[in-house]
Amino acid sequence: MLAEHFVYHLAALEERERLAQDLHDHVAQDLVYLKIKAILASKLLEKGELERAQAQLQELQEISSALCTGVRERVNSLRTEVFSKSDSLDRLREYLDKL
Repeated sequence: MLAEHFVYHLAALEERERLAQDLHDHVAQDLVYLKIKAILASKLLEKGELERAQAQLQELQEISSALCTGVRERVNSLRTEVFSKSDSLDRLREYLDKL
């Protein structure tokens, strides 16, 4: 029972580490890009360059929509992987029970 708990805890830690890396590699960089686009649009508005600012805002909307889709896909992928790892844990439990 202790080994099973340890394996489960280790799997959870590994999943958290992978999730943190994914957030850093993808989501954080995407948010920085959105921030830069928003700052650019704001600066253009301050200068009275309405057409260029509007173009930046339109691009910002398109990018943020695509990023939302990407995040949803990553979350769905993580859910699928968690189920796969659950199956692995079940197999490991069976193995440990045989010992």
